[in-house]
Amino acid sequence: MTLRPLAILLLALASEGAAVAKPRPPPPPPRALTGPLTASACVSCATNSLGVWAGDGGDFMVSFSPAGSGFRAFRRLFDVEGNGGPDVPVPGDTDAAFAGAGAVAGGWAIGWFEPGSRVLMQRLDASGMAVSDMIVVNGDKPAGADDDNGTMITADGRVVFVFSRSLPGSGPDPVVALLRAADGTSIAGPTTLGTSFNRAGAVACARPDGGAVAAWSLLAGDPLPDQPNPVGVAVGRLNATGTAAGPMVILQPSALLPPVPWPGQAVACAQDGSYTVAWHTNLKPAKSGWDVVWQRFDRYGRKRGGVQLLNGGQAGDQLEPAVMFEPDGSSLAVWVSRTDSGSTLVGRRFAAAGGAQGQEFPLHVAAAGQQADRPLLTVIPGTGRFVLGWSEGGQAWVQVFGN
Repeated sequence: MTLRPLAILLLALASEGAAVAKPRPPPPPPRALTGPLTASACVSCATNSLGVWAGDGGDFMVSFSPAGSGFRAFRRLFDVEGNGGPDVPVPGDTDAAFAGAGAVAGGWAIGWFEPGSRVLMQRLDASGMAVSDMIVVNGDKPAGADDDNGTMITADGRVVFVFSRSLPGSGPDPVVALLRAADGTSIAGPTTLGTSFNRAGAVACARPDGGAVAAWSLLAGDPLPDQPNPVGVAVGRLNATGTAAGPMVILQPSALLPPVPWPGQAVACAQDGSYTVAWHTNLKPAKSGWDVVWQRFDRYGRKRGGVQLLNGGQAGDQLEPAVMFEPDGSSLAVWVSRTDSGSTLVGRRFAAAGGAQGQEFPLHVAAAGQQADRPLLTVIPGTGRFVLGWSEGGQAWVQVFGN
């Protein structure tokens, strides 16, 4: 081979390599498939305490409380197109705070708290009709304890409750998990995942092996009314057998202070068993004011790198993150971007390795004079769609998006 053809060949190979190395453009923002929908069938009613939960038939359920009703909880079933059914009250004549819902045995399981007393669940069929009586799942509650303020999810056809068990005395209170069969039969628990003080606001996600990951607010002591209460973030894992997978991990020491009274913790589990916990903070790596951050973990609970920023160049405070995983391991984070002129729910995509795919994009701009708060994300399995929920103007809202 002469030098001239060799030079041409090398140049061609170099050009091909440069073409391969050219970065791919980031994926486009999600597409809104519906407009904003009121969580309640009463479109003019004031509602709060929103929850959003996915089924396995292309549908989703919301939970909410009518404003001014005390602790009355309602649920409503939507199809994948955003068509909602009637509002259905949680059974019983006592106060109730909705804990969660999820798919089991071709239907649903729902759970709720009677503040300070019982934790209950009920089975529903695929249409949302009750197929069981109310089932008490915390019959082991010690005398004087207050079981409250947590969540319920379903994992591999079973039901997991995670909540605060406030005990008499001045010591820390356990964050406990109960693992139940679809019919309410006890499998394991109560299992202590960690501690905090008083109501820790636990959130949880289901692991593919039937276990769970929970994150909660970490209080340094019993909260004092009308005073700053330092708060942080902790995470714990539940094995598929219902035992704790090691000690709790403190992600943010109890140092955050008002004007933000809670760390806005969120947790999401991927199909490979890895997971991530997100929260807002005014400490490093926050750059200015409040920023949203996350800590990624592998399937064994080992940290993947350190705490990283979710937001990029948004002005104002960034608060209350929510995260969901796609089937390919990539993820979407949404949070509140708040400035003096209003608030916007912004999103950002991340690759499976954790790197940001482009900058933020708006998903919802709050109406003039209103604040959008506490976004929630729920994937509707097998549909390529997800639900974004939030509170605004004294009402709870949901909207269906496609990827």
